[in-house]
Amino acid sequence: MAETRPPRSKSPPPGTQRHAEHVPKALAALAALTTVAYFEGVLYVRSYFAQFGASWILEEVPMAIFFERSMIPLLLIFFLVFLAVMGLFDIETKEQALASARFKASIAVTTYGPIAALVLGMMDFLLGKLGFLTAAITLSIVSTAIFLLLLASLFKVLRVWFQHRAIQLNQTVLSLSVAAILLGSYWIPTQLGGNFGKLDKDPALSRLPSINLRGSSTEYKLLFSLGERLYVFPAHDGGEFPQIETAPSSKVEFIQQ
Repeated sequence: MAETRPPRSKSPPPGTQRHAEHVPKALAALAALTTVAYFEGVLYVRSYFAQFGASWILEEVPMAIFFERSMIPLLLIFFLVFLAVMGLFDIETKEQALASARFKASIAVTTYGPIAALVLGMMDFLLGKLGFLTAAITLSIVSTAIFLLLLASLFKVLRVWFQHRAIQLNQTVLSLSVAAILLGSYWIPTQLGGNFGKLDKDPALSRLPSINLRGSSTEYKLLFSLGERLYVFPAHDGGEFPQIETAPSSKVEFIQQ
């Protein structure tokens, strides 16, 4: 009588196994990046509302609302896509890693990126103080791109180094890159939020919708809305901090984007 044997289970290819091993690490990194992005959003929103003297709004509204409406989640998605393009999740031999153009580019960025970030940050600050808001915002956006590029490049370099410890890296360069990232993670969202706040506070440059309320001849700007509650301020208030008022949406007579 022929012996019956259970069918052999096919083991996944080695490459698939190696990629599967990195899934928990990738998920942990995603959770960490999401947490960091949340606090970046907090810094951005606090700095924005501080320009209006309206930080008290943050005590009335859940911070998650502001995070959803900020550009930070979009930047997070962009950053994750960029990590994939940089080959952060590729599995390479030592020779392949060192010969990779992306690795060489990452070394160049970690070497010169901190200097570029410092120069851009100083120029951004000076332009904002001098009132050149459009130029300051442009530099803030460029600084954000440089920051993400530097962060992705540092991840790439460290991933290759952790896989191949025999590679010799310049510790001074890495330390400067880490310092630039830590400083930039606070400076960039704070500066960007402040610049946009100054822009929206300026009657001639503001992107905020104009509102007229029933029973009032004053033109208002809509700073923020939550459900039926509106946070508005006089469009031509000449003070350093405009007078923020709350009004129900039922009082809106006219709104112009």
